[in-house]
Order: sequence, then C-alpha cells, then structure tokens
Amino acid sequence: FFFYAQYCYHTTAVCMDGDTLTVTPSVSELEFRTERRVPRLGVMLVGWGGNNGTTVTAAVLANRPGLTWRTKTGEQKANYYDGKEVNIPFRDLLPMVHSNDIVFDGKGVCACVCVHACLSMGLCVSVCNQRRNADPRSVLQGPLWRRRR
Repeated sequence: FFFYAQYCYHTTAVCMDGDTLTVTPSVSELEFRTERRVPRLGVMLVGWGGNNGTTVTAAVLANRPGLTWRTKTGEQKANYYDGKEVNIPFRDLLPMVHSNDIVFDGKGVCACVCVHACLSMGLCVSVCNQRRNADPRSVLQGPLWRRRR
C-alpha cells in the first residue's frame, strides 16, 4: 500500500540574450508515492572516528534511550531540537525512518574515536558504553599519504 500526493512546483527560468533578459515562469506537476512501511536505514561514514562522525553517532546513541548527563550548567537531556524552535517532524506526517533507528558504520584514517574531544564528559561516559563495539574500519593508505603526515 502507498500514499500518493500531487504537487505543483513553480519556478522561473531566466535567459540572457545580449542585453535582454527573458523571464519564463514554468510549472511542473509532480506525483509522489510513499510506502506505508518504513524501511531500515544504514549510514556508512568516511571519517567516522573524526569530529563530525563522532558527533552525529553520539547524538543518535544518546537519543535512543533518552540519556541524561551532568554538565557545569546542570543536567542535560538528549533531544534533537537543541533548544531552538520546534516544528512537527516530517516523519509524523508520512512514514519515514526515525533518527533513532539509523545504523552507523564507517571508515577512518586513525583507529581512535574522538568522543573525548567532541563531547562533554558526562555524555562521553554514557555514549562510550553504547559505542564500545563500534570502532571505525581501517582505511587503506598509500606510501605518498603516509610520507606527508
């Protein structure tokens, strides 16, 4: 079973011919088809052990069980909203993958994981327990790359 939706995409094309600009509006009629069953989703990150890979993985690992941790400003609770304006997530309107259901894997140049550098100490302790078996896979490195470092 599927959900169907029609949408009219309005755009404008601008063409320059010498000193003359011609503006032509156009409408594209689109039809979207969405399955009702939400598929599984996996993400393969290159540089998983670096700052960006560590941060996005820690966000999901902290939100799955709803972790709380202490910081110098008080207790924090995991959420995806970051204290800013909250809107209805699109997954509440259509069947889509929830961020907590993403499975991560990836490769990194070094075997270390930057959780200690990227996260506050309280969150680091909680996330490290979940991420224990999730280290970046090694990347093949040629002799030219190694010489430059």
